[in-house]
Formats: sequence, C-alpha cells, structure tokens
Amino acid sequence: MEGKELYTQDSCSESDFSEAEFALPVLWEDAKNFKLAFGKYKGRNLDDMIKTGRRRNYLRYLTKWDELRPSTKQNIDCALQEYSIQKEKHVKLLKQKDEKKKNSTRKK
Repeated sequence: MEGKELYTQDSCSESDFSEAEFALPVLWEDAKNFKLAFGKYKGRNLDDMIKTGRRRNYLRYLTKWDELRPSTKQNIDCALQEYSIQKEKHVKLLKQKDEKKKNSTRKK
C-alpha cells in the first residue's frame, strides 16, 4: 500500500505526531486553550472537551496513541487532571451543603 496515507486529513494531522519532542510541564491556564488539530473534535479547545463524559473518553482514547506528540498528550493529561480536581471540589461542596442541611434540620 505504498503511497497511500494511513490517516485522512479529517482524522488526524501529521503535525500532531512526532518521533521525539521535548515537552515542558503544562499549566491549566495554557492547556484549556489548547485546540485539537485533528479528529472528531478538531478545533475544540480542551476546556470545552472536559465538559462531557463522551469527550473526556475521547481524550483518554487519544492519550493511548503511541504516535501522539508528547506536548499534545501533556495538554490532554492536564485537562483530564483539571476535570478530576473540579469534580472533587464539586463533590466536596455538595457534601458541605448536605451537612449544613442536616445540621439545620437537627436544630429545629
């Protein structure tokens, strides 16, 4: 199959793949604006991608690709980590509200 491309332009871009690349640590402030340059969600930023379970699953799927650039993987990992942090904060807040509600009903 010489001469045929393995991936179509819609599914990926060779600019997102590299043999080797040095990647620096990524902060959420930078990663949230990182846009996917290929695939089903091409053009979407990671802040948007972590909002639904389906999109988070897609990001997890991408991180398993051996060919994915380290910098792309780091941005995705940062986004998934940020989601976990946000979820943990949300759960903690719900528990605090529930505890306050229980305490206010006990006082009555």
